[in-house]
Amino acid sequence: MAETRPQKVFLKVFGSEEVLENPSLIDYYRLHQVDEIYFNKLLGDFSPEGKYDIPEETKKLLIKVKKLITEVPLNAYLATSELKYVKLNFSVKYWKGENNQGVANLYLVEKLNDAELVCFIAQYVSEYGEDFKERVKKAFNLFNEVEEFEDEYSQKIDEIFEQQKQKQAEREYIVEIQAEFYIKEMLKLLENSGEQGKAVLAEFKPHMENMLAQTNKSGVFALLRLHLDRQIIKHGGFNKFAEENPDFIKVSLIFSKPVKRFDTVSKKLDDAQAPKPYQAAKPASGVAKKSGPSKPIIVIPKAKNKLQEVRSYIKMPGGGKGGAGNKINAKITGPQNVELPKEGLLQPVQAPQPVQMQEASNGNFKDMLLSSADGRLDSCAEKSLQTFMHNAGKIEGDGLLFSKPKSHDFDLSR
Repeated sequence: MAETRPQKVFLKVFGSEEVLENPSLIDYYRLHQVDEIYFNKLLGDFSPEGKYDIPEETKKLLIKVKKLITEVPLNAYLATSELKYVKLNFSVKYWKGENNQGVANLYLVEKLNDAELVCFIAQYVSEYGEDFKERVKKAFNLFNEVEEFEDEYSQKIDEIFEQQKQKQAEREYIVEIQAEFYIKEMLKLLENSGEQGKAVLAEFKPHMENMLAQTNKSGVFALLRLHLDRQIIKHGGFNKFAEENPDFIKVSLIFSKPVKRFDTVSKKLDDAQAPKPYQAAKPASGVAKKSGPSKPIIVIPKAKNKLQEVRSYIKMPGGGKGGAGNKINAKITGPQNVELPKEGLLQPVQAPQPVQMQEASNGNFKDMLLSSADGRLDSCAEKSLQTFMHNAGKIEGDGLLFSKPKSHDFDLSR
C-alpha cells in the first residue's frame, strides 16, 4: 500500500499578498482572524484558505431584512438596517443585461478596521421594463421609509451577534492574558529586527501608549495585539520577520496553543448541547405535491458558482483596495432561470444556545484544557513566559494562564 503524505497547508493573509506555510504561523493567524470577526462585528467567516464570505443561511436573512434607502446614485441604491447591535450597510447595483434581462446585485458593506469589506450577497434577474427598479426594491426589501426595523429576520441576525458576544466574553480572559505576553515579547524582538522592525515600533508604540492612557478596560491588549499584527503585515509580513528571527514563531506559538485549546474544548461543549436538527416527515407515497406559480428569481452564490465574477474584497480609504478594481463590477454570463425560494423554505437560523458554565463543571473544563497531550509549551518559550509573568499572575499546570493581567504591569518605557 502506497504511503500517503499529508498535503501541505497554505493560508493567504487577508488583504495582503503574503502566503503563510509554517503551521505555527497559520494557527496563530487563524486566531487573529477570529478576533477580527468578533471585534469588528462581522457576519462572515474566513475559510481555511483565508477567503472571507458570509454563510448562505445568513445571506437569506440579509435579503429579507428591511432596508432604508439613504442615497440613490446612478443605477444604484445605498441602504441601511438599524439593528440592535450594529447598523448594516448595503449597496445595490442594477443594469440591463442581454436579451432584455434586468440584473441587480445586492452587497453588504462591512467595516474591517479602517477599510470597507464588500461582500456579494445575491443577484436578482428579471425582465427589464419600466417597473424593473420597483421590482428590485421589492426583491431586496428596500424602502423609502421604515418606522420599525425589528422583525423575525432582524431578530435572527441579532441572535448571531449575541452568540458572538457570548463567545467573546467566554474566551476574553485567556486571550487578554496571552495578548499582553505576545505584545511584550514581540516588542523585544522588533527592537532587534532592523529598519522594518523600527518602522513597526514607530507606528505601534504611540498608539499603544495612547490606548493604555485612555482606558483600563479588559480587552485592550487583545485590540493592541491585532493592531501590532497589522503593522507587522504592513512592514514585511510574518514570514519575513520569522525568517530573520525564529523566536517570532515561538512567541506566536505561546499565544496560540492555550487559546486554540480553549476554542477546541468550547466547541465540543457547544456541539454537545446543540439541539439535533429537525427532520421533516417524508410525504406518504402517492400523495401529489402542490406546485405554485414560478416567481422572479434571486440567486445566492455558493462556492465555485460561476454565475458572476464578483467576490469579497477590501476597499481601502481613498479609493484603493486589495484584490479588485475600484468599482463594484459584475460580468454576467447570461440570464439565469432560478426560482425564488418559497416563503416556507426560508427557515430562521437556529443560533446555538449559550454555553451555561456551572460551578460544578468549571474545574473539569479547566482540567480538560490543562491535560491535553500537547499541553506542554516549548521549553525555551515556557522559560520566557515564567520570567516576565511572575507579577501578572501564577502559572498553572503546563503554562496556561488564568489570572487577569494588571495594567500597571505593562512597562511603557520599553
